[in-house]
Amino acid sequence: MRNIALCIFVVLGILTACSKAEKKDDKKELPPQPYQYIVAKTGPAENLSQYPARLEGIQNVEIRPKIDGFVEKIFVDEGS
Repeated sequence: MRNIALCIFVVLGILTACSKAEKKDDKKELPPQPYQYIVAKTGPAENLSQYPARLEGIQNVEIRPKIDGFVEKIFVDEGS
């Protein structure tokens, strides 16, 4: 009994999948709609964003030198 129900279910599934769907051509095509556009220009891009905000660190640290004096020359590359 179980095998018969399974076979019927499989056959119905195959028939449903293989049947042709009827197309409805009742839809009328709309004419092309006008749209607005702008012409892109070649040049440098400007990306500027301004926000009313203030940045603060999680922890504020005071930096002081151990000795007095001025830095005359830096002997390392920046980012090293």
